[in-house]
Amino acid sequence: MRILIACVILSVALSASLVGQDKMPMLKSVDKDEALRGDVVSASGNNLGKSVVAGIYLTRGGEDLELKVLEQTDTAIRFEIAPNTKFARWSLMLLTAGASPTYIEQPVKLSVVEKLTPKPEPPPEPPAEAPAPAPTPNP
Repeated sequence: MRILIACVILSVALSASLVGQDKMPMLKSVDKDEALRGDVVSASGNNLGKSVVAGIYLTRGGEDLELKVLEQTDTAIRFEIAPNTKFARWSLMLLTAGASPTYIEQPVKLSVVEKLTPKPEPPPEPPAEAPAPAPTPNP
């Protein structure tokens, strides 16, 4: 009987922890790898609405910069890079909303650069081959 009660308590506790994870915010990508100061960047992911995410930051080695949020939905946050942001490779970090706000560093990076790296030109397409002549019928 004790084992049954312990199993029920354990399953209730696990269920409660899984329900809490449904609302865990998570960034999956940004629309660009590099940004200039003043650029607008879009980050996409899950559970990013205002009721879950209170703020978004650039973070790097203990240095945190709050970003100005321009638009926020459940699946995306658009933000602006401040004009005084240091040129560096940054991680994105979210501040959760609610009674116990928590900073969560995300697995998404963004480089703030002075000048965008030129994208390589795609290689030229090979010339189109002339169509093979149609076989001539034998009389």
